[in-house]
Amino acid sequence: DLVNFALFMLVGLGGGLVGGGWNKINIWWSMHRRSIYGSKSGRTPWQKNLLKVGELCCMSLFTSMVLMFVPLFGACEPVPEDIHDMTGVDVADIAQWDCEEGEFNPLAALLFSENEESIKLLFASGTHDMFPVSYLFTTGIAYFFLAVFTYGIHLPCGLFIPLIVIGSNYGRLMGLGVYWWRGSVDVATFALIGAAAVLGGSTRMTVSLTAILLEISNDINYLLPIMFTLITSKWVGDQISPPIYDAHVALKNLPYLESTLPKSVSSTICVYDAMYHKVAVVPEIVSVAELSK
Repeated sequence: DLVNFALFMLVGLGGGLVGGGWNKINIWWSMHRRSIYGSKSGRTPWQKNLLKVGELCCMSLFTSMVLMFVPLFGACEPVPEDIHDMTGVDVADIAQWDCEEGEFNPLAALLFSENEESIKLLFASGTHDMFPVSYLFTTGIAYFFLAVFTYGIHLPCGLFIPLIVIGSNYGRLMGLGVYWWRGSVDVATFALIGAAAVLGGSTRMTVSLTAILLEISNDINYLLPIMFTLITSKWVGDQISPPIYDAHVALKNLPYLESTLPKSVSSTICVYDAMYHKVAVVPEIVSVAELSK
């Protein structure tokens, strides 16, 4: 109904703020990182390599401490008997942490489990009472700052899964608010919409993200809500920061052909104006010695 569409667009608005803000902080940190050991930092190669390794060690240590110690603040809860039917996650894959047999730590299940298992738990229907608001907020904040300072580090790392986790926690929080207001609302739907909103607010992709998230949900009924959410989050994100991938391409000075001309170039320019007149010509038959000249 129209109320749900308005709520989804509200989620998109917040997701655009979260995704755009995430981009802004990450771009600022990436620029600061390049000033420390970039090509213009004035440091020797071994000094720059030492700083890169040091940053990796510090981030690894900090991430391990967060994932190890934050779940200690979570309380043990009984494992639902139909947990596999509701979430598709086996009991053995849920973080028991320091709980007794037949119990689990919801905060550890979100933070310490593999990302794919955490996403399954967040996307599970009929689980509005499994994760309290404080756990969702803590997980979202932890993932937000871990991802924002890790992406762009000198180590291959992904972006989609962390943003999905951040968006799912955000969407689920919004869904719980709607559940308390209206009742009979599936918070898993809002988790999916929240993931779409944060992804759209950061990457600014629309069509491809819609296809990806529809594949995840396996439900064509989510097509319009996801599209409306992505359009809203993209528009909001555009007011805050550039798309994250475009920003990192520019930061690394990679050659990239934009879809529009720079402002410094006239829109009436012709191909003739951009061509080089002294073209180097190679004969059909030429020797290596001539080419080397």
